[in-house]
Amino acid sequence: MQPRKGLWKELSKGPAVTMRAVLVVGSLLWQPAGSAMPTAEPIAWTALRATDCGYWDLGPQPNCTSSSSLPPDKAPVAALKACCAAIPGCGGFNTHGVMKRANCASHVATMATVDLYLNPAENAPTRPPTGPPTPGTPCPVYVPSSAASPLFRVVHGVDVADASIGSKALCVAGTTVQSALLGICAALDACAGFTVGSEGSRGSVLYTAAELAPGALAPDPGVDLFLLGPGPATANESTVTPKPARTSVSPDPATGKAAVVIDPAKFMIAGPAGAGPVLTAGMARYLGGGKSYPGAGLLFVGNERRTDRGPSMAAPCTRLAVRVDDLGEDGPHQGDDESYTLAVSASTASLASGTVWGALRGLETLAQLLSVGVGTPGLYFADVQRVEDAPQYPYRGLMVDTARLYLPTEVLLATLDGMAIEKLNVLHWHSVDDQSFPMPVPSLPELQAAGPYGA
Repeated sequence: MQPRKGLWKELSKGPAVTMRAVLVVGSLLWQPAGSAMPTAEPIAWTALRATDCGYWDLGPQPNCTSSSSLPPDKAPVAALKACCAAIPGCGGFNTHGVMKRANCASHVATMATVDLYLNPAENAPTRPPTGPPTPGTPCPVYVPSSAASPLFRVVHGVDVADASIGSKALCVAGTTVQSALLGICAALDACAGFTVGSEGSRGSVLYTAAELAPGALAPDPGVDLFLLGPGPATANESTVTPKPARTSVSPDPATGKAAVVIDPAKFMIAGPAGAGPVLTAGMARYLGGGKSYPGAGLLFVGNERRTDRGPSMAAPCTRLAVRVDDLGEDGPHQGDDESYTLAVSASTASLASGTVWGALRGLETLAQLLSVGVGTPGLYFADVQRVEDAPQYPYRGLMVDTARLYLPTEVLLATLDGMAIEKLNVLHWHSVDDQSFPMPVPSLPELQAAGPYGA
Protein backbone atom coordinates (compact mmCIF):
# COMPACT_ATOMS: atom_id res chain seq x y z
CA MET A 1 0.00 0.00 0.00
CA GLN A 2 1.39 3.41 -0.96
CA PRO A 3 -0.19 6.02 1.34
CA ARG A 4 -1.84 9.06 -0.16
CA LYS A 5 -0.52 12.56 0.38
CA GLY A 6 -1.10 14.57 3.52
CA LEU A 7 -1.13 13.43 7.12
CA TRP A 8 -3.85 14.22 9.61
CA LYS A 9 -1.48 15.16 12.42
CA GLU A 10 -4.15 14.42 15.01
CA LEU A 11 -4.36 10.72 14.10
CA SER A 12 -3.99 8.38 17.06
CA LYS A 13 -0.65 6.66 17.54
CA GLY A 14 -2.55 3.52 18.58
CA PRO A 15 -4.64 1.31 16.27
CA ALA A 16 -5.48 3.03 13.02
CA VAL A 17 -8.62 4.81 14.14
CA THR A 18 -9.55 7.82 12.03
CA MET A 19 -9.70 11.01 14.02
CA ARG A 20 -10.67 14.40 12.71
CA ALA A 21 -9.85 17.42 14.84
CA VAL A 22 -10.85 20.99 14.18
CA LEU A 23 -8.61 23.73 15.56
CA VAL A 24 -10.53 26.91 16.17
CA VAL A 25 -8.30 29.93 16.48
CA GLY A 26 -9.91 33.12 17.76
CA SER A 27 -8.81 36.38 19.23
CA LEU A 28 -10.52 39.01 21.37
CA LEU A 29 -9.63 42.69 21.13
CA TRP A 30 -11.18 44.72 23.93
CA GLN A 31 -10.94 48.36 24.84
CA PRO A 32 -13.40 50.05 27.20
CA ALA A 33 -15.50 52.52 25.26
CA GLY A 34 -14.85 56.16 26.01
CA SER A 35 -11.92 55.55 28.36
CA ALA A 36 -8.18 55.23 28.06
CA MET A 37 -6.31 52.41 29.72
CA PRO A 38 -3.44 53.40 32.04
CA THR A 39 -0.04 53.40 30.40
CA ALA A 40 3.18 52.16 31.97
CA GLU A 41 6.71 51.23 31.07
CA PRO A 42 7.00 47.77 29.49
CA ILE A 43 7.18 45.05 32.13
CA ALA A 44 8.75 41.61 31.63
CA TRP A 45 5.84 39.75 33.22
CA THR A 46 6.52 36.26 34.58
CA ALA A 47 3.68 33.87 33.74
CA LEU A 48 3.15 30.86 36.02
CA ARG A 49 0.61 28.40 34.67
CA ALA A 50 -1.92 26.75 37.02
CA THR A 51 -0.60 28.86 39.89
CA ASP A 52 -1.89 31.45 42.38
CA CYS A 53 -0.78 33.19 45.57
CA GLY A 54 -3.98 32.73 47.52
CA TYR A 55 -5.01 35.11 50.32
CA TRP A 56 -2.40 37.63 49.16
CA ASP A 57 -4.85 39.95 47.44
CA LEU A 58 -4.79 43.71 47.28
CA GLY A 59 -7.39 45.31 49.50
CA PRO A 60 -9.62 46.86 48.54
CA GLN A 61 -9.60 45.37 45.05
CA PRO A 62 -9.37 47.96 42.24
CA ASN A 63 -12.11 47.88 39.66
CA CYS A 64 -10.13 47.35 36.48
CA THR A 65 -13.24 46.82 34.35
CA SER A 66 -15.46 49.63 35.65
CA SER A 67 -16.08 51.04 32.19
CA SER A 68 -16.84 47.68 30.62
CA SER A 69 -19.68 45.22 30.87
CA LEU A 70 -17.15 42.39 31.16
CA PRO A 71 -16.70 40.84 34.64
CA PRO A 72 -13.12 40.75 36.03
CA ASP A 73 -12.64 37.06 35.22
CA LYS A 74 -13.41 37.75 31.54
CA ALA A 75 -11.10 40.73 31.09
CA PRO A 76 -8.20 40.24 28.63
CA VAL A 77 -4.75 39.68 30.13
CA ALA A 78 -3.47 42.82 28.39
CA ALA A 79 -6.05 44.95 30.25
CA LEU A 80 -5.17 43.36 33.59
CA LYS A 81 -1.46 43.96 32.97
CA ALA A 82 -2.08 47.64 32.29
CA CYS A 83 -4.28 47.95 35.38
CA CYS A 84 -1.74 46.28 37.69
CA ALA A 85 1.15 48.30 36.27
CA ALA A 86 -0.65 51.53 37.17
CA ILE A 87 -1.24 50.53 40.82
CA PRO A 88 1.63 51.10 43.29
CA GLY A 89 2.49 47.91 45.16
CA CYS A 90 0.66 45.56 42.76
CA GLY A 91 2.75 42.42 42.59
CA GLY A 92 0.69 40.73 39.89
CA PHE A 93 -2.73 39.28 39.14
CA ASN A 94 -4.43 36.03 38.33
CA THR A 95 -6.60 35.33 35.31
CA HIS A 96 -9.72 35.64 37.44
CA GLY A 97 -8.95 39.35 37.55
CA VAL A 98 -7.74 39.45 41.18
CA MET A 99 -4.90 41.90 41.84
CA LYS A 100 -2.12 40.69 44.18
CA ARG A 101 0.08 42.42 46.74
CA ALA A 102 3.84 42.84 46.39
CA ASN A 103 6.00 39.78 47.08
CA CYS A 104 3.22 37.51 45.87
CA ALA A 105 6.02 35.19 44.68
CA SER A 106 6.71 34.21 48.29
CA HIS A 107 3.25 32.64 48.57
CA VAL A 108 2.72 30.83 45.26
CA ALA A 109 1.01 27.45 45.19
CA THR A 110 -0.57 25.20 42.59
CA MET A 111 -4.07 26.24 41.54
CA ALA A 112 -5.45 24.40 38.52
CA THR A 113 -8.16 26.94 37.65
CA VAL A 114 -6.03 30.09 37.17
CA ASP A 115 -2.73 31.37 35.82
CA LEU A 116 -0.62 33.90 37.71
CA TYR A 117 1.22 36.87 36.22
CA LEU A 118 3.97 38.43 38.39
CA ASN A 119 5.61 41.82 38.12
CA PRO A 120 9.31 41.12 38.87
CA ALA A 121 9.80 44.69 40.13
CA GLU A 122 7.37 44.03 42.98
CA ASN A 123 8.65 40.54 43.83
CA ALA A 124 12.11 40.67 45.40
CA PRO A 125 14.63 39.35 44.87
CA THR A 126 14.58 39.50 41.09
CA ARG A 127 18.12 38.10 40.79
CA PRO A 128 19.04 34.43 41.23
CA PRO A 129 20.22 33.50 44.74
CA THR A 130 23.98 33.24 45.28
CA GLY A 131 25.78 30.78 47.51
CA PRO A 132 24.42 27.52 48.96
CA PRO A 133 21.62 27.82 51.53
CA THR A 134 21.90 26.34 55.01
CA PRO A 135 20.78 22.66 54.83
CA GLY A 136 17.22 22.14 55.93
CA THR A 137 16.34 25.86 55.87
CA PRO A 138 13.74 27.49 53.60
CA CYS A 139 14.88 27.96 49.99
CA PRO A 140 15.52 31.53 48.82
CA VAL A 141 12.60 33.24 47.13
CA TYR A 142 13.29 33.68 43.44
CA VAL A 143 10.98 34.53 40.55
CA PRO A 144 12.49 32.83 37.48
CA SER A 145 12.08 34.36 34.07
CA SER A 146 9.43 32.85 31.83
CA ALA A 147 12.22 32.23 29.32
CA ALA A 148 14.22 30.13 31.79
CA SER A 149 13.81 26.53 30.63
CA PRO A 150 16.38 24.21 32.22
CA LEU A 151 16.48 20.62 31.01
CA PHE A 152 14.94 18.13 33.40
CA ARG A 153 13.26 14.74 33.56
CA VAL A 154 10.62 13.36 35.91
CA VAL A 155 10.67 10.02 37.75
CA HIS A 156 7.19 9.29 39.06
CA GLY A 157 6.59 7.60 42.40
CA VAL A 158 10.12 7.99 43.79
CA ASP A 159 11.38 9.75 46.93
CA VAL A 160 14.52 9.88 49.10
CA ALA A 161 14.47 6.77 51.25
CA ASP A 162 15.71 8.33 54.51
CA ALA A 163 12.71 9.86 56.25
CA SER A 164 14.96 12.36 58.05
CA ILE A 165 16.62 13.59 54.87
CA GLY A 166 14.45 16.72 54.96
CA SER A 167 16.70 18.16 57.64
CA LYS A 168 19.78 17.35 55.53
CA ALA A 169 18.36 18.58 52.24
CA LEU A 170 19.74 21.53 50.35
CA CYS A 171 16.67 23.57 51.32
CA VAL A 172 12.90 23.33 51.65
CA ALA A 173 10.73 25.38 49.26
CA GLY A 174 7.35 26.72 50.25
CA THR A 175 5.81 26.04 46.86
CA THR A 176 4.86 23.13 44.64
CA VAL A 177 4.84 25.17 41.42
CA GLN A 178 7.04 23.33 38.92
CA SER A 179 8.26 26.41 37.04
CA ALA A 180 9.24 28.17 40.29
CA LEU A 181 11.04 25.09 41.63
CA LEU A 182 12.94 24.63 38.38
CA GLY A 183 14.06 28.25 38.48
CA ILE A 184 15.25 28.01 42.10
CA CYS A 185 17.04 24.68 41.55
CA ALA A 186 18.71 25.87 38.34
CA ALA A 187 19.94 29.01 40.13
CA LEU A 188 21.56 27.00 42.95
CA ASP A 189 24.82 25.41 41.78
CA ALA A 190 24.54 22.52 44.24
CA CYS A 191 20.96 21.59 43.35
CA ALA A 192 20.57 18.38 41.35
CA GLY A 193 16.81 17.94 41.70
CA PHE A 194 13.75 18.20 43.89
CA THR A 195 10.73 16.23 44.96
CA VAL A 196 7.11 17.34 44.89
CA GLY A 197 4.93 15.85 47.57
CA SER A 198 7.54 15.23 50.27
CA GLU A 199 6.46 18.10 52.50
CA GLY A 200 2.74 17.98 51.80
CA SER A 201 0.74 20.09 49.37
CA ARG A 202 2.43 23.38 50.38
CA GLY A 203 6.10 22.59 49.88
CA SER A 204 8.89 20.69 48.16
CA VAL A 205 12.46 19.63 49.02
CA LEU A 206 15.59 20.43 46.98
CA TYR A 207 18.55 18.02 47.05
CA THR A 208 22.18 17.76 45.99
CA ALA A 209 23.46 15.00 43.69
CA ALA A 210 24.81 12.98 46.64
CA GLU A 211 21.38 12.90 48.28
CA LEU A 212 19.80 11.67 45.04
CA ALA A 213 22.16 8.76 44.40
CA PRO A 214 20.32 5.61 43.20
CA GLY A 215 20.89 3.82 46.51
CA ALA A 216 19.26 6.67 48.43
CA LEU A 217 15.95 6.47 46.57
CA ALA A 218 12.87 4.35 47.28
CA PRO A 219 9.40 3.95 45.75
CA ASP A 220 6.72 6.35 47.03
CA PRO A 221 3.44 6.59 45.08
CA GLY A 222 2.73 10.09 46.40
CA VAL A 223 5.97 11.75 45.27
CA ASP A 224 7.49 12.79 41.95
CA LEU A 225 11.24 13.28 41.59
CA PHE A 226 12.51 16.01 39.23
CA LEU A 227 16.13 15.61 38.07
CA LEU A 228 17.90 18.55 36.43
CA GLY A 229 19.96 18.05 33.29
CA PRO A 230 19.61 15.95 30.14
CA GLY A 231 18.43 12.39 30.47
CA PRO A 232 20.36 9.39 29.17
CA ALA A 233 19.79 8.10 25.65
CA THR A 234 16.74 5.88 25.54
CA ALA A 235 14.85 3.94 22.92
CA ASN A 236 11.65 5.91 22.26
CA GLU A 237 9.65 2.74 21.83
CA SER A 238 6.60 4.45 23.27
CA THR A 239 6.38 6.69 20.19
CA VAL A 240 7.26 4.13 17.51
CA THR A 241 4.42 1.92 16.38
CA PRO A 242 4.53 -1.01 16.02
CA LYS A 243 7.38 -1.64 18.43
CA PRO A 244 10.59 -2.27 16.44
CA ALA A 245 12.09 -5.76 16.44
CA ARG A 246 15.47 -4.58 17.82
CA THR A 247 16.72 -1.24 19.10
CA SER A 248 20.18 -0.45 20.51
CA VAL A 249 20.99 2.90 22.08
CA SER A 250 24.44 4.36 22.79
CA PRO A 251 26.11 7.81 22.61
CA ASP A 252 27.46 8.90 19.25
CA PRO A 253 31.07 7.60 19.01
CA ALA A 254 32.31 10.70 17.20
CA THR A 255 30.78 13.38 19.41
CA GLY A 256 29.89 11.54 22.64
CA LYS A 257 26.41 13.10 22.49
CA ALA A 258 23.33 11.10 23.45
CA ALA A 259 21.05 12.78 20.92
CA VAL A 260 21.01 14.65 17.62
CA VAL A 261 19.26 17.90 16.81
CA ILE A 262 17.65 18.45 13.41
CA ASP A 263 16.83 21.80 11.84
CA PRO A 264 14.05 21.25 9.25
CA ALA A 265 15.35 24.19 7.20
CA LYS A 266 18.74 22.48 6.75
CA PHE A 267 17.84 18.79 6.77
CA MET A 268 17.83 16.82 3.51
CA ILE A 269 17.09 13.25 2.40
CA ALA A 270 19.56 11.81 -0.11
CA GLY A 271 17.92 8.99 -2.03
CA PRO A 272 19.58 6.32 -4.15
CA ALA A 273 20.42 6.97 -7.79
CA GLY A 274 17.68 5.71 -10.09
CA ALA A 275 14.90 5.91 -7.48
CA GLY A 276 11.46 5.44 -9.01
CA PRO A 277 8.38 7.64 -8.58
CA VAL A 278 7.06 5.81 -5.51
CA LEU A 279 10.25 6.18 -3.46
CA THR A 280 10.87 9.70 -4.74
CA ALA A 281 7.36 10.78 -3.79
CA GLY A 282 7.69 9.05 -0.43
CA MET A 283 10.87 10.93 0.45
CA ALA A 284 9.31 14.21 -0.69
CA ARG A 285 6.22 13.47 1.37
CA TYR A 286 8.20 13.03 4.57
CA LEU A 287 10.45 16.01 3.92
CA GLY A 288 7.63 18.25 2.76
CA GLY A 289 8.95 19.04 -0.71
CA GLY A 290 7.94 18.23 -4.26
CA LYS A 291 4.89 19.17 -6.26
CA SER A 292 2.93 16.08 -5.26
CA TYR A 293 3.12 16.67 -1.51
CA PRO A 294 3.66 20.40 -0.87
CA GLY A 295 4.11 21.28 2.78
CA ALA A 296 3.58 17.76 4.10
CA GLY A 297 6.74 17.63 6.24
CA LEU A 298 5.82 14.39 7.98
CA LEU A 299 9.25 14.12 9.56
CA PHE A 300 8.57 17.24 11.57
CA VAL A 301 5.21 16.62 13.18
CA GLY A 302 6.79 16.20 16.64
CA ASN A 303 5.41 13.15 18.42
CA GLU A 304 6.18 14.25 21.97
CA ARG A 305 7.76 17.04 23.98
CA ARG A 306 10.78 16.04 26.02
CA THR A 307 11.91 18.30 28.83
CA ASP A 308 15.33 16.61 28.99
CA ARG A 309 16.39 17.41 25.43
CA GLY A 310 18.03 20.63 24.25
CA PRO A 311 20.72 21.86 21.83
CA SER A 312 23.46 21.78 24.49
CA MET A 313 23.36 17.98 24.75
CA ALA A 314 22.79 17.16 21.07
CA ALA A 315 24.95 17.07 17.93
CA PRO A 316 23.58 18.39 14.61
CA CYS A 317 22.26 15.92 12.04
CA THR A 318 21.71 17.45 8.62
CA ARG A 319 21.24 14.50 6.25
CA LEU A 320 19.57 11.11 5.89
CA ALA A 321 21.24 8.80 3.36
CA VAL A 322 18.84 6.20 1.94
CA ARG A 323 20.14 2.97 0.34
CA VAL A 324 17.82 0.46 -1.36
CA ASP A 325 19.06 -2.80 -2.90
CA ASP A 326 16.05 -3.44 -5.18
CA LEU A 327 14.46 -0.28 -6.58
CA GLY A 328 11.63 -2.16 -8.27
CA GLU A 329 8.19 -0.70 -7.58
CA ASP A 330 5.97 -3.46 -8.98
CA GLY A 331 3.88 -3.98 -5.88
CA PRO A 332 3.63 -4.10 -3.00
CA HIS A 333 2.87 -7.81 -2.78
CA GLN A 334 2.30 -10.04 0.20
CA GLY A 335 5.65 -11.49 1.23
CA ASP A 336 7.76 -8.57 -0.03
CA ASP A 337 10.83 -7.79 2.06
CA GLU A 338 9.83 -4.83 4.23
CA SER A 339 12.80 -4.97 6.61
CA TYR A 340 15.02 -1.95 7.17
CA THR A 341 17.89 -0.71 9.32
CA LEU A 342 17.85 2.88 10.59
CA ALA A 343 20.95 4.40 12.22
CA VAL A 344 20.48 7.81 13.87
CA SER A 345 23.84 9.54 14.33
CA ALA A 346 25.50 12.93 14.19
CA SER A 347 26.00 14.63 10.84
CA THR A 348 24.49 11.89 8.62
CA ALA A 349 21.85 9.32 9.56
CA SER A 350 21.40 6.25 7.37
CA LEU A 351 18.50 4.11 6.22
CA ALA A 352 19.15 0.80 4.44
CA SER A 353 16.53 -1.63 3.10
CA GLY A 354 16.18 -4.39 0.59
CA THR A 355 13.13 -2.91 -1.15
CA VAL A 356 11.31 0.37 -1.63
CA TRP A 357 8.61 -0.79 0.79
CA GLY A 358 11.14 -1.28 3.57
CA ALA A 359 12.52 2.22 2.96
CA LEU A 360 9.04 3.70 3.37
CA ARG A 361 8.63 1.86 6.69
CA GLY A 362 12.00 3.24 7.84
CA LEU A 363 11.03 6.80 6.93
CA GLU A 364 7.91 6.43 9.07
CA THR A 365 9.97 5.17 12.01
CA LEU A 366 12.32 8.14 11.79
CA ALA A 367 9.34 10.50 11.78
CA GLN A 368 8.00 8.86 14.94
CA LEU A 369 11.39 9.05 16.69
CA LEU A 370 11.60 12.84 16.50
CA SER A 371 10.56 14.89 19.52
CA VAL A 372 10.40 18.56 20.49
CA GLY A 373 12.89 19.82 23.09
CA VAL A 374 12.99 22.64 25.64
CA GLY A 375 13.24 26.25 24.52
CA THR A 376 13.99 25.26 20.94
CA PRO A 377 11.13 26.33 18.66
CA GLY A 378 11.46 24.77 15.24
CA LEU A 379 14.10 22.18 16.18
CA TYR A 380 13.64 18.42 16.64
CA PHE A 381 15.59 15.81 18.58
CA ALA A 382 16.21 12.08 18.31
CA ASP A 383 18.37 9.86 20.48
CA VAL A 384 21.41 8.27 18.86
CA GLN A 385 20.34 4.68 18.16
CA ARG A 386 20.18 1.81 15.70
CA VAL A 387 16.80 0.29 14.75
CA GLU A 388 16.56 -3.08 12.99
CA ASP A 389 12.99 -3.86 12.10
CA ALA A 390 10.88 -6.22 10.01
CA PRO A 391 7.16 -7.07 10.14
CA GLN A 392 6.13 -10.04 12.26
CA TYR A 393 3.24 -10.83 9.91
CA PRO A 394 3.29 -10.53 6.11
CA TYR A 395 -0.45 -9.71 6.00
CA ARG A 396 -1.37 -6.68 8.11
CA GLY A 397 -4.76 -5.48 7.04
CA LEU A 398 -7.67 -3.22 7.90
CA MET A 399 -11.23 -3.51 6.56
CA VAL A 400 -13.37 -0.49 5.75
CA ASP A 401 -17.09 -1.12 5.20
CA THR A 402 -18.73 1.56 3.09
CA ALA A 403 -21.48 -0.75 1.84
CA ARG A 404 -23.37 -0.29 5.13
CA LEU A 405 -21.82 2.96 6.39
CA TYR A 406 -21.23 6.08 4.35
CA LEU A 407 -17.72 7.48 4.79
CA PRO A 408 -16.63 10.75 3.15
CA THR A 409 -13.62 10.69 0.86
CA GLU A 410 -11.47 12.64 3.32
CA VAL A 411 -12.11 10.00 6.00
CA LEU A 412 -10.97 7.26 3.64
CA LEU A 413 -7.79 9.21 2.81
CA ALA A 414 -7.14 9.81 6.52
CA THR A 415 -7.57 6.07 7.09
CA LEU A 416 -4.84 5.40 4.52
CA ASP A 417 -2.57 7.82 6.38
CA GLY A 418 -3.34 6.00 9.62
CA MET A 419 -2.46 2.69 8.00
CA ALA A 420 0.88 4.16 6.90
CA ILE A 421 1.56 5.23 10.49
CA GLU A 422 0.85 1.70 11.73
CA LYS A 423 2.79 0.15 8.81
CA LEU A 424 -0.23 -1.83 7.60
CA ASN A 425 -0.04 -3.12 4.03
CA VAL A 426 -3.52 -4.38 3.03
CA LEU A 427 -6.74 -2.37 2.72
CA HIS A 428 -9.86 -4.52 2.46
CA TRP A 429 -12.47 -2.13 1.06
CA HIS A 430 -15.90 -3.73 1.52
CA SER A 431 -17.77 -1.45 -0.87
CA VAL A 432 -20.67 -3.62 -2.09
CA ASP A 433 -23.27 -5.77 -0.35
CA ASP A 434 -27.01 -6.36 -0.19
CA GLN A 435 -27.53 -2.91 1.28
CA SER A 436 -25.75 -0.99 -1.49
CA PHE A 437 -23.92 -1.56 -4.77
CA PRO A 438 -22.26 1.76 -5.63
CA MET A 439 -19.54 0.31 -7.86
CA PRO A 440 -20.32 0.62 -11.59
CA VAL A 441 -19.33 -2.33 -13.78
CA PRO A 442 -19.07 -1.20 -17.45
CA SER A 443 -19.67 -4.71 -18.78
CA LEU A 444 -22.81 -5.07 -16.62
CA PRO A 445 -24.42 -1.61 -16.65
CA GLU A 446 -27.65 -2.74 -14.98
CA LEU A 447 -25.91 -4.39 -12.03
CA GLN A 448 -25.43 -1.13 -10.13
CA ALA A 449 -29.09 -0.19 -10.37
CA ALA A 450 -30.41 -3.65 -9.49
CA GLY A 451 -27.65 -4.57 -7.06
CA PRO A 452 -29.08 -3.54 -3.67
CA TYR A 453 -31.54 -6.22 -2.52
CA GLY A 454 -32.10 -7.19 -6.16
CA ALA A 455 -29.01 -8.81 -7.60
